[in-house]
Amino acid sequence: MMFFGPWDFGSGYYWLMTLSMIFWWIALIVAMVFGVRWLIGTSSSQNAGSQPNAALEILKMRYARGEIEKEEFETVKKAISR
Repeated sequence: MMFFGPWDFGSGYYWLMTLSMIFWWIALIVAMVFGVRWLIGTSSSQNAGSQPNAALEILKMRYARGEIEKEEFETVKKAISR
């Protein structure tokens, strides 16, 4: 019988430990990828929702200052609403 020290669990356990470590790293990488994609998706959806409102506010301010006429205001407002 060969003795390799206190870490000798037999040949079957080495495969089990190796496979569990591989699965652990795969699960960690997959979780990180989904986490990053979720963060990117959350920030882009928030920006996309607020963008038309910001454009409309700028348009209203320009109209209030007299920079654009009512016809142009209505035309751009329709384009933003689409």
